[in-house]
Amino acid sequence: MTIARKPTREAERLARLQELGVLDTLPHAAFDVITELAAHICDSPIALISVIDDERQWFKSRVGLQSTETARDFAFCAHAILEPHAVMEVHDALSDERFRDNPMVIGEPHIRHYAGAPIVTSDGLALGTVCVIDQEVRRLSAYQLDTLRLLAAVVAHMFEHSASLHGNLSHETRRLKHRQAVMQAMGDAGLDLKVFIDRDYRYRYANGSYLAYWNLSEGDLLGKTVPELQTPAAFAATLKPHLDAALRGEQRRFQTIIDFAATGPRHVEVTYIPALFDEQGLPTGVVGRVQDIHEIKARQVQLEATVKLLEQRTLQQQQYIHVLSHDLKEPLNTIGNFVSLIDEDYRASMAPDGQTYLDHVLQGTRRMRSLIDDLRRFFEVENHVVSMEAVALDSVARQAVQELAEAIERQRAMVRIDPLPSVHGNASLLRICLQNLLSNALRFARPGEPPQVHIHGTEGEATLSVHVDDQGIGIDAAHHETIFEPYARLHARRVSEGAGLGLAICRRIARMHGGDIVVLSTPGVGSRFSLLLPLPGRGEGAPE
Repeated sequence: MTIARKPTREAERLARLQELGVLDTLPHAAFDVITELAAHICDSPIALISVIDDERQWFKSRVGLQSTETARDFAFCAHAILEPHAVMEVHDALSDERFRDNPMVIGEPHIRHYAGAPIVTSDGLALGTVCVIDQEVRRLSAYQLDTLRLLAAVVAHMFEHSASLHGNLSHETRRLKHRQAVMQAMGDAGLDLKVFIDRDYRYRYANGSYLAYWNLSEGDLLGKTVPELQTPAAFAATLKPHLDAALRGEQRRFQTIIDFAATGPRHVEVTYIPALFDEQGLPTGVVGRVQDIHEIKARQVQLEATVKLLEQRTLQQQQYIHVLSHDLKEPLNTIGNFVSLIDEDYRASMAPDGQTYLDHVLQGTRRMRSLIDDLRRFFEVENHVVSMEAVALDSVARQAVQELAEAIERQRAMVRIDPLPSVHGNASLLRICLQNLLSNALRFARPGEPPQVHIHGTEGEATLSVHVDDQGIGIDAAHHETIFEPYARLHARRVSEGAGLGLAICRRIARMHGGDIVVLSTPGVGSRFSLLLPLPGRGEGAPE
């Protein structure tokens, strides 16, 4: 995490904050409207008017966040004010070196996207920002970024002239008219349908898109009630319950079908946001946003058909697993058992050619067993419903070693396991992963040398790396990524009996845990396979 440096005019900036009397003041409806508009226009769950004090950032207004202040060291806005004339946007905080391990990124409120426009005074001092925050990776449009800049300019103006808001009515009127023009311009931009509805259910504002869908002029609509436009029955059944909840202070979002005059019936998503609060803290009206999702609904029907097809294919896969596990393996076991008996009882009496042929049969049987096991395991992992719990990796690693005890003894291998911490995961899947990595280390040892394998871990800020080191034949750098693809094989079948699925299974298991697997290897020296897993309570990658 990078702590923002102090602005060059920091002492002057802090003195101006005290002079304006902005800090630790009561909420104000005018500022709340700006944060609501910022959230609404940027479609963000969190919007703030943030002021950067000496050691904290304090929120003059906030939407979607309970905290009233945070430490300045953690504040994205402390970085934003360093460039007073630019809107700072962080598309993905986890990919940004300045913020990837910030407590507000890896913990509540789990910031992924941030955009902040500095609140700059007339003499060029950045006091804070108007900012929006989301928990998803995003990129705002040029219009949305410019809107944040305009809103920040409005806030700066309000800060500097707050003393005259009550004493200079003509100036206030001009300011409000300008602000209204800005809001009107912002409301008319974009494809969303936007309205403001008062406590009497009367339309007091509608943007151009809303008027176009109803084929009305502003004069025809404003002053009408919602039931007059959409019929009393439709209003009472669908819209009124949500409007009433919004007028009590609850934000509402729902989907319905509205029969517009210009377009006919359309699937829409409606959001009602309480706005313009009175002295008692009650909203005097509701900002309404209507999004046309008709085409999305049509695609959803197609998606549901695709999901049904996938479910059918999953069932077919399960049937295939059953065939692999029982119908194919049973006769193969019979063949293997009888061939083993022939090997034990009659090898000595066979001619050399017969012994060679018998070796081919034994090798083919082992390869077929390995292939069936790999295929069965691959399909089982693909269809596995993951249940997560605390897993002691020490125990999992020992179980993986025990599963391969016969091969370890046969090859006179030395396997060393260092202490490993617990993680949040699925013990069965993690055992399969470590078993596959250990099996590869044994299988691709250098000819004539007992395998040396070391299982150990290193902890990062939010990730545990479980390493499986070997001193085997190694892997060329050109294949470091392709080896994780299904059915990838770098060696002839006489060297490796598997189906080429072991490492694909490992990567699938790692990603099911919110992690990944990587390899570092040098031909003739050895390999390190690293299973990367999120540590409990330190990151967002781990599944719930």
